[in-house]
Amino acid sequence: MEPFPIDADEFDLHDVEANPNALDILRNAEIDEFLNDAGAQVKRVLVAGKGFGKTLILKRKAAQHRFSQSGFICVPSDRLCEKIPSFLLDIGGAWSADLVRVEVWTAVWEVTIVAAVCRATGVNLASQVERLVPLPFSAIGDVVSHLTRGIKSIRACKGLVAYSRASLRSVESRVAVFIDNVDEGLKHQLGRDSQAGRASQPEGNSVGEQVWIAAQLGLLEAIRELRHINRKVRVFATIRQEAFDRYDFQTRAQVRELCVSLSYTSQELLEIFRTRCRLVPSNRLAKPKESDPIQRFLGIRCTAVEAGGPTESTES
Repeated sequence: MEPFPIDADEFDLHDVEANPNALDILRNAEIDEFLNDAGAQVKRVLVAGKGFGKTLILKRKAAQHRFSQSGFICVPSDRLCEKIPSFLLDIGGAWSADLVRVEVWTAVWEVTIVAAVCRATGVNLASQVERLVPLPFSAIGDVVSHLTRGIKSIRACKGLVAYSRASLRSVESRVAVFIDNVDEGLKHQLGRDSQAGRASQPEGNSVGEQVWIAAQLGLLEAIRELRHINRKVRVFATIRQEAFDRYDFQTRAQVRELCVSLSYTSQELLEIFRTRCRLVPSNRLAKPKESDPIQRFLGIRCTAVEAGGPTESTES
């Protein structure tokens, strides 16, 4: 049994509508920076390791745009974030060499995001794009998996970027797009390999990991590019720190301006744990009568210790 019956996936639009405090989260400097929508430089991408709470924070950002900011059309419309579902790419095919390239994924994401924005705002897509994008589609993930299913559609995306951008320039509404779970959606690629991919990437990780990294960095690049095309359209996303660390393009300084890398102190982690302990049912508490939530749950007292500090103190 999981120790905490709490998951970011359990909180969505209906919960926030019923209770605005449903997405109450611990705040630190990095989280505040990402959630801040004032000023000229609104952060677009939250970068963190697995289990750092990226989804919950992105959902908080989405809730702000729906309920605290006026005039935004949000994508998706029926939930807080677009969760990219798991799908498996055929990296054994001749197009595996394309799938490890960031610029290929940038084009795929640009076409996908513009299609979703145009669908939400009623703006017509260029006919060249309409022929490739499956309309009507129910989710951004459907378009991504469709566009990456074969070499013809993958390579066609690069030629469609100019048409997509022209359509995006016609969008006059304020739009906010929220994309999550790219890392988990493609996690089944990790460890997979192919001859074609190895030929294009003679050094480094497996082809599957190269695809996993390229897909996330491609999304990052697409967000940077689209930001310059139409300032009324905001695209927010989460990516893994491990992928971001591999970003080595000349635009790194520009991209860093759009990102927040999330970290926690030991005290903040302890407070997160304490908050979760408050939500544990009484029948699962070791010492229900204790005043401290952690002592109630574990039966011991915990003290946060920074690296190089004193030994952690626990009491029965």
